[in-house]
Amino acid sequence: MAIDYREELNALCQAFHARWGDETPVAWENVSYSPQSGVPWVRFSVRPAKSSQVTIGNPGNNVFRYPGIVDVQVFTPKHGGMTEAARLADKAIGIFHDLILDGFVFSEGYLTVPASSDDAWHQVNVTVEYRRSTVK
Repeated sequence: MAIDYREELNALCQAFHARWGDETPVAWENVSYSPQSGVPWVRFSVRPAKSSQVTIGNPGNNVFRYPGIVDVQVFTPKHGGMTEAARLADKAIGIFHDLILDGFVFSEGYLTVPASSDDAWHQVNVTVEYRRSTVK
């Protein structure tokens, strides 16, 4: 069970990496990455949100809830249609759809298509909300 943000990030990154495999290259947050022209790739990031204390009692017996969002940005070559982007997005959503990770609960992921200003890449985003509970 993840008990702090470092462990939360590690658990989510490891789960994604294990299930994504070598489907495409992955750009990890704060790690240098240069996409290869014409090769689909994804960017993985985690955005924690405001936490809350769920129960009140003796120290060591209280539940704290830590919500957040997993973002997977999917990049496919521009003008290549939506099929490959949708397939990769479905795979990313599926990773968290049935993921059992101690202390985590995942909501159903969904797809958004942002306005892309990049001439080389078409982008779609996968958003998966989660919450992590920890007893302290």
